[in-house]
Amino acid sequence: MWYETVLKLLMAVVLSGIIGFERENLNRPAGLRTHVLVCVGAAVVQITSVQYYAGNAGADADVFRLGAQVISGIGFLGAGTIIKEGNSIKGLTTAASLWTVACIGLAVGAGLYQEAAFAAAAVFCVLKGLRMMERLLLRSKKSIVINLEIYHHSDKIMELLQITDKYGMSVLALHVRNMKDSLAEVELMVAYEHQDSLPELLRELAVLTGVRKVEYVN
Repeated sequence: MWYETVLKLLMAVVLSGIIGFERENLNRPAGLRTHVLVCVGAAVVQITSVQYYAGNAGADADVFRLGAQVISGIGFLGAGTIIKEGNSIKGLTTAASLWTVACIGLAVGAGLYQEAAFAAAAVFCVLKGLRMMERLLLRSKKSIVINLEIYHHSDKIMELLQITDKYGMSVLALHVRNMKDSLAEVELMVAYEHQDSLPELLRELAVLTGVRKVEYVN
């Protein structure tokens, strides 16, 4: 029935709009309109697949064949929201939310209304609730910016992260600026709880092969 299709598309708009509004409110690369369009498009694909195969290919038709292409294809759109600045990457959460609203659209198109609604509520709680939890956890920690000059930094970034993790510190930001002669300036912002571990961390970073300079700013 045509009205059932309209209701499905309206439900796709509402569910994706909730998630898209949260992304829009944080000024993310993909906001309200992008999330709604992705979800509605996925719902249309699934509705078309169900109606076509059910009416023309018999009971044994794979009504999720077109939907499967949406799940893999949406990755190209999600990749456009990921921004790489030096060795720091932003936009992974937004890319994941786009992929998720596409899956929600497929569920709506297939008539799985309760599943789609629960999934949208779960995504919103993850985006909103866990971000607040992260802020509360980081509020109890202090932060420090460590500036390093490193030769052949591409081979050393993983070692830097492993050392900070060894001392129980969380990496808040990592920026790399190329200088000359394979030398790069690395800015590492970390959060810590116990200041006693800072001298040991700095000493270990200073003796790391290829590190020419280490200094920190509170």
